[in-house]
Amino acid sequence: MKKVNENIWILGSNGFIGKSLIKVLSNERNYYLHLLIHKNYNLKEIESYNCFIANLSNIRKEFFLNYPPKVIFHATRGGGRNIFWRYIKAYHGNKANQRLANMMLGLQHPPIVIYVSGSLMYGQISQEKQAIEGDSLNPYSYARVYQYAEKPWLDAQKNQILDVRFARPGWIVGPSSWFYEFFWLPYKKKGKVPYYGNGNQLMSVVHYIDCANLIMSLYEFGREFQDLNISPCEPITQYDFSSSLAELLAVELEQVSFSKLKWDVGKIAAEALTSSIPMQTKYPEIHTKTNIKFKSVKDILTDVVAILEHKK
Repeated sequence: MKKVNENIWILGSNGFIGKSLIKVLSNERNYYLHLLIHKNYNLKEIESYNCFIANLSNIRKEFFLNYPPKVIFHATRGGGRNIFWRYIKAYHGNKANQRLANMMLGLQHPPIVIYVSGSLMYGQISQEKQAIEGDSLNPYSYARVYQYAEKPWLDAQKNQILDVRFARPGWIVGPSSWFYEFFWLPYKKKGKVPYYGNGNQLMSVVHYIDCANLIMSLYEFGREFQDLNISPCEPITQYDFSSSLAELLAVELEQVSFSKLKWDVGKIAAEALTSSIPMQTKYPEIHTKTNIKFKSVKDILTDVVAILEHKK
């Protein structure tokens, strides 16, 4: 049954995932959308929604008192141009998230919090295994820093003081983010599609719109304190992923060694791009109830490439 006239908040509306959630929910008239945005957003794109220009550190409780949230989609995290600044951002993120969690506890009806995390929280996984919800976390690459910012929500879920649910997408394929930076731009520059390291690392991929729909489904069809791995496609090696893209574009592959990658983008980014984190879910019913449009890597890449080609 559809929820009606509920207040839905999206934190991180400027970001890749936040924009995808807005796109999905813009067609859903049963909800009132409230967006936390930064000053550099094009407000014309979201003028029909209730927007708040703030960040996690200075968002005011009055916002939530005036528009009590039924669910908060938390898709914001601090970045940083180097490891020092990422740790600084994580420290401030931890404080801001603890402040926000306390704020939610102070509401008459605390909301469900859907926190969008990532597969890197599981750490490197052997070829014989796949990560499932409930597995112990062993953060790798960027996640070593991100986990500290997430800790207030991990603790709130563990202690069951708030209904926190973690969405853990794999590699989200869309017309921006990592795919654009590390696959599309190299193709445009060199006329070849790269694969990184030995290419045997396993990727769990999802189309950006399907990802947003599955995040929404964790709210609509999930249970209290439930997490969800978001990976509707079978895991694929990066070599096969890049081969599918190269075939679609009718170009050659190019191997980029770990050492060269590390030199070009740094150790942490190199670790992420060569990580092997295949996932599966023990809640396939949520996937079944979700209208997943792109069920194969070929379908995903065909759609995203068409979007990027159109943009040129």
